[in-house]
Amino acid sequence: VLDFHNHTEEEAWNMLVQIATSGVRSATVITGASGILKQKFQQWATESILSPYIVSFAPLNNGSFSVKFHKQKELL
Repeated sequence: VLDFHNHTEEEAWNMLVQIATSGVRSATVITGASGILKQKFQQWATESILSPYIVSFAPLNNGSFSVKFHKQKELL
């Protein structure tokens, strides 16, 4: 579980990079119901250098996502 509450955009990005490149296959990402980190997470998952690591993501509720990652070695 990644909880972005009380974290900056940079800290949230670093947390996501760490888990996406760790070999973990799935995670719950809590972004909060509103704010920049909810928008940023969706952007990162689809348009950033992390998008190849992410198989899929789906909302669990208004402030969190279920994320599935490819199993691969660190490429960053």
